[in-house]
Amino acid sequence: MSDDPILKDVILKDRFTYPNWFLSLRFNAFLRGVWHLIDPDAPDVNRSTGLRKFPTLEEYTEEANARLRKQYTEVLAAWQDIHNDPD
Repeated sequence: MSDDPILKDVILKDRFTYPNWFLSLRFNAFLRGVWHLIDPDAPDVNRSTGLRKFPTLEEYTEEANARLRKQYTEVLAAWQDIHNDPD
């Protein structure tokens, strides 16, 4: 048995256990001084403006290829600088 006085075993199982789970989460976060980091009602929280738009497969592939191409050219340039140096 743990000597820790903070209750940790409230498990979120369904919507009926949410109130107890949330109270336990908030209580534990306050005791540990981290509630300000996870408070969903904090004034500086970015509120959702609706469903997030996911990129199409083509958009995602194009962005990933561009990022990898840039990384490749940077690494290649660094390698060439090292190996083409006449010293």
